[in-house]
Amino acid sequence: MKQCSKCKEFKPPEEFHKRSNAKDGLASWCKLCFKKYDAARHPARYSREAEKIKERSRRFYQNNKEKRLQYISNWIKENPDKHRNYVLKYSKTKAGLEARIKSNRKHMESNPHIVAVWKVTQKALKEGLIQLDSSCKYCGRTTSLTPHHPDYSKPLDIETVCRKCHGRITQGLSPI
Repeated sequence: MKQCSKCKEFKPPEEFHKRSNAKDGLASWCKLCFKKYDAARHPARYSREAEKIKERSRRFYQNNKEKRLQYISNWIKENPDKHRNYVLKYSKTKAGLEARIKSNRKHMESNPHIVAVWKVTQKALKEGLIQLDSSCKYCGRTTSLTPHHPDYSKPLDIETVCRKCHGRITQGLSPI
């Protein structure tokens, strides 16, 4: 932890710009204080440049979309632990929560048959017509169990799996 000399708050080193000539290798002001200071000094430049940067980024993304998506896909395959940590950290933010809600809503709208099967299954579980097993079919875990439908045409034919295995199955990976 380092104290910002401007706002006097203690912040992690990632919150400071790098400065090679500083004793600790970090700037004395945090990134947020520096940004506020710079924006106050150059208000016109900030608003003009922000639009230019957004437009340039938008064009670059459109021109290199396939290449970029392939790069990201390869990086995720080569760095599964880093990706998992990033996703967990992001999912705890407000933006991450909103993105998950939006994604879930989109999935439900584009897959009404899955939603219907899920509702039937939840009702059957609640009424005791079907029950989950006490452990995951694939890894044996006994916590975070959920029903999995190998065939959506049979809503009451379920397998008991843990959330981790269920996530891997729905991604087309082997459960363990």
